[in-house]
Amino acid sequence: MDLKILEKQIKLLKSRKSKNFYILTGEELGVINAFIKQISVTYKADIQRVDTVAEIWPKLLTKSPLVKSNSLYVVKDDLDFLKSDLWNNDGLNKIKYNKLVLILTKLDKRSKFVKTYNKEFIEFKKLSNTQLTSLVLNTLEMKEREAEYLVNRCECDYSRILNELDKLKRLNLKPGEYKKAIDDIISVEY
Repeated sequence: MDLKILEKQIKLLKSRKSKNFYILTGEELGVINAFIKQISVTYKADIQRVDTVAEIWPKLLTKSPLVKSNSLYVVKDDLDFLKSDLWNNDGLNKIKYNKLVLILTKLDKRSKFVKTYNKEFIEFKKLSNTQLTSLVLNTLEMKEREAEYLVNRCECDYSRILNELDKLKRLNLKPGEYKKAIDDIISVEY
């Protein structure tokens, strides 16, 4: 998923009626985490990362009168849930309280779960060099070749680029001065 598609998804998030579950897949975990944060902000829900859907399933179907805040439960790669019967018979659509985000990085596209909820999947593909360079240029004032150099030094890893941009912002450099700073702060991993 590129950044423009992400922006469209966020606009849809803000404009549409509350949705109680999201199924996110793909390689770009940094963008997935940004999307989860936006869901949390949009629905004013506290993010709670849990290991399995089974441990929070009752909280998704019933509301406790003692709990006043909304929760956004994030579960990553719960293969037991995919093999269980909880989602069968339109189970995910029965979620009434709180929100559920399933992050699936390991997925068998032939599975019954994928076939049942195929339209619900939001895929986050690896961002291209051009998209990442554009992100860098929109975040920090530097020459385009410096931005490209940063993207390549970070091996096109979105999360790593964000971390390195944060370091570079603190240096208050001018365009043309970033290449040396990039070499100094970013180690190359072989």
